Amino acid sequence: MKADVLIVGGGIMGCATAIELANKGKKVIIFEKDLPGRHASGNNSGGVRCQGRDVREIPFAVEARKMWDHHLQTIGSDCGFYVSPRLRLAESDAEMEQLVKREETLKSMGYDHEVVADLEEVRRLSPNVADHVVGGLACYTQVHIDCLQCLISAIRVSRAPRGNNFAALTRLVASHNMLQCERAAYRHGLRKSPEQ
Repeated sequence: MKADVLIVGGGIMGCATAIELANKGKKVIIFEKDLPGRHASGNNSGGVRCQGRDVREIPFAVEARKMWDHHLQTIGSDCGFYVSPRLRLAESDAEMEQLVKREETLKSMGYDHEVVADLEEVRRLSPNVADHVVGGLACYTQVHIDCLQCLISAIRVSRAPRGNNFAALTRLVASHNMLQCERAAYRHGLRKSPEQ
């Protein structure tokens, strides 16, 4: 097997990277020590979160969120995608001041994905919120996905017909300043190789 790029990790990030590289004409091999998506990609709540990010992460989070608007064309699945606004609540005037400052900071950076919500808007978005809540910070572009559906589609698209290979159940180990396969790979999906 020859490739332009080797990717270690067959979760959503490894598959998404393989898709992007293949779209740019690169041949890719993805190595995964277990089954694709077995770890973090297959065991999470499916939130595509922009709200509450460290300011250094915001450019990446906002750009990544925009990419989800095109996921159907990218991987041929809606991935159970739905927009689900989120609230960060203030339980005191002091906490509300912090949220106002957060919105101002984001606006000064050119971002408007987190906006101050008065108590009326908080109750509209979350009718059963506690009585002592004074307001909040809303993110109307927050998204949830079905991780399993997304992962299956990403694995399928990252493999074919682009000439990429998926070497699942393959452990890579460092040996004499080189990476070597500790055990045989499955090629072109999850079929056993004859060597195993």
